[in-house]
Amino acid sequence: MKKILAIALVAVIVLSVVGCSGSDTQIDINAAAGAGAGQTNLVHGDFIYAVNEDGNYEITGYTYAGAAEKAVVIPDDIGGRPVTGIADSAFKSASTISAVTLPNSLEYISASAFYGCDLLKSVTVPATVVSIGENAFWGCTSLESVTFAENSALTEIGKYAFFGCTALKKMSIASALTSVSDGAFYGCGELTEVSLPATVESIGNSAFYGCAKLQKLTFAENCVIKSIDTSAFSGCSSLENLVLPTTLEVIGENAFFGCAAFTDIVVPASVKAIKAGAFSECANLATVTFLGDKVEIGNTEDGAPDPDARLFVKSTKVKVVAPEGSTAAEYANIAGIAYEAPAASN
Repeated sequence: MKKILAIALVAVIVLSVVGCSGSDTQIDINAAAGAGAGQTNLVHGDFIYAVNEDGNYEITGYTYAGAAEKAVVIPDDIGGRPVTGIADSAFKSASTISAVTLPNSLEYISASAFYGCDLLKSVTVPATVVSIGENAFWGCTSLESVTFAENSALTEIGKYAFFGCTALKKMSIASALTSVSDGAFYGCGELTEVSLPATVESIGNSAFYGCAKLQKLTFAENCVIKSIDTSAFSGCSSLENLVLPTTLEVIGENAFFGCAAFTDIVVPASVKAIKAGAFSECANLATVTFLGDKVEIGNTEDGAPDPDARLFVKSTKVKVVAPEGSTAAEYANIAGIAYEAPAASN
């Protein structure tokens, strides 16, 4: 009988704590008890969270249902256990978020995490974040600035991560990044300036497609970039002359299509291939200087320039400057483009 009464008394106490403490306290109990890997649907304030593979917490959902704009602060920890991730679609289409503070414990932002948060204006990414997933900030049309903390560990920005962020104006990309993925900044029409760190090896297909106000692209000293892929800067009509790095090997098809502000371009001797249409419709392009003797032009691989390469279609003012007997000189002759040998050096 005493045992039954004791069990009943414990049950009453537990029910009293749960009934009076609210969801935050209940989660502290869960955290203190050590929620196991894979445990989901835990609640802390407006956040739903789960235990990730590392035994830490990741935010999986957002429950705020009010109509007012709200600045969101994601905690560094819940019940003493760090918040290290934001899961797929965790804040997708949360249209009331005007600002978000990411915790210094954060390591990853998963695919579509802030997709369609159209009132979100600025984001500061902590140094601890290693990856930003595909479509992470897709369609955040009010997003004006993205700042990466000093000594950022970020190595990956997923495909279309900032697609259609039409208010984004300036981007200084994190110092450890190894590539700019396909469509990462597609259609960021207000973007005016981009600085790429030395670690970037490639710029993906359509990475900056349609960034019509992009004026300045800067490659860091000692950069290791090898490829600028298909349509990477297509439609960047305000992009001014840029210095292509001497590590660059491939300029993809239509890579600089419609870059109407170009007047002069120097193609380093390191470039092994320039694909079809790379400088088409660059209306003000006057001089393209090739420093190397051999470069694959167009879509052939036999060493001879492709007569259908369309390298300078509607770039009517262009003149090619290249060594005599070079592939570029041969292409100029085939395509009926003005050609000039480089001036002899003293």
